[in-house]
Amino acid sequence: MAAMFMASLDSLVLKPEQKTAVDGIEADLLKTHEAAKAPREKLEGDVADGVLAGKIDHAKTDADIRALTAAVAGTQPSVQDAMNRLYKTLDVEQRKKLVEVMREKGKEMHAHGFGEHEHEGGHEHEGKGPGHEHEGKGPGHEHEGKGPGGMEHGGPGGMEHGPGGMEHGGPLMQLGDALGLTAEQKEKIHVKLEAQMKARHTAMKDKMAAAEKHMAAIGDAFVSDKFDAKKAGVGTQAPEMVKAMANMRIEFVETILAVLTPEQRAKFAAHVREHAAEEEAE
Repeated sequence: MAAMFMASLDSLVLKPEQKTAVDGIEADLLKTHEAAKAPREKLEGDVADGVLAGKIDHAKTDADIRALTAAVAGTQPSVQDAMNRLYKTLDVEQRKKLVEVMREKGKEMHAHGFGEHEHEGGHEHEGKGPGHEHEGKGPGHEHEGKGPGGMEHGGPGGMEHGPGGMEHGGPLMQLGDALGLTAEQKEKIHVKLEAQMKARHTAMKDKMAAAEKHMAAIGDAFVSDKFDAKKAGVGTQAPEMVKAMANMRIEFVETILAVLTPEQRAKFAAHVREHAAEEEAE
């Protein structure tokens, strides 16, 4: 939620003193990304190890996800404090404008992402999710497509596309080429991913509806005479989002893994590690 607000700030004309305050708020929010760095790296490493071994160790990855979720939950006070500071920094008209722009962005994302193409959790557009449509914006999510903890969009190795990615030149097709997948392997992956997408379709719609309602309530509170980010619930949904998306990604990796030869598994594991390292270096 904080990411949505910060990503919309470029629509405002800020006074010099406001710009200084906003820069400080953004800097503090960026620090929340570091809180999840260690458990995120542990999860990425255990997923890659599982790929190489031919089987994901769920005892390890479940523990990693719990640690990551706890780390993200621990950032809530900092995110809420930043939102309270942002509220105090902006005047009434600026707050109204910010919420208006934020809601328009939300409608655009729904129309072009969540409403039409729900492959791999609905984030098929270059791995971008709510509040991450502007590069470099958001609470500690300065990398494109990163959400709380930096991990929840797509799969390890940037495989954020669903079944369509095999056919339309997306990252999944590029991965297939890199791994040397046969036509039969690609078809098996396509069928499995499409079945997974259909199975979670209703659940994802319900979750998105709940998230939109939550965001609307926070927006209403932000334009009111008084605002308390904690009471409004800013950041409370982030841990569950991280958990859900991490589990979806592991499911996605296992779908790919199931059809690979030992030689392809080694390439896939290297790909996962390489992409994880690139994300941390950005």
